[in-house]
Amino acid sequence: MPAEIRNQIGGGCDGTSLNENDRAVIHLYAVDMAIRYNIPWASFQSLIISGRGAVVSIRYSVIAPTKYDASPGFTGNHAIYVNERRASDGAYLVYDPLADGRRAGIPKGPQWWPASLLKAAAYAYPGTNSGCVHASFTRDTEV
Repeated sequence: MPAEIRNQIGGGCDGTSLNENDRAVIHLYAVDMAIRYNIPWASFQSLIISGRGAVVSIRYSVIAPTKYDASPGFTGNHAIYVNERRASDGAYLVYDPLADGRRAGIPKGPQWWPASLLKAAAYAYPGTNSGCVHASFTRDTEV
């Protein structure tokens, strides 16, 4: 759970890194996430299709002007969890910890994001190479 992970890292409102999240998850759940920096989009997509989930670093300014915006006014770095890819239209099932329905107009729960939106938000994250994303992967979620 995001709150447990943030508490393990040290609380506060500042963002967390993939490395901090990995250390917290190892401590809390004895699960080691496979962190990949600058993984090409095709490789990311392949791992998701194969049944792996992923925490993905994104820039929320890309999400802000869309119906998927779960924190009006926030445009900074953020992390979301991507669980699967829908074959029919290529959309990704995204769990945004900000999507808690805390007030009218805020999405609640997981949403199917278009691949183009997820790509744009991941590509906009500072320090990523062109056509790449930063993500940490779970084991196969379909087993």
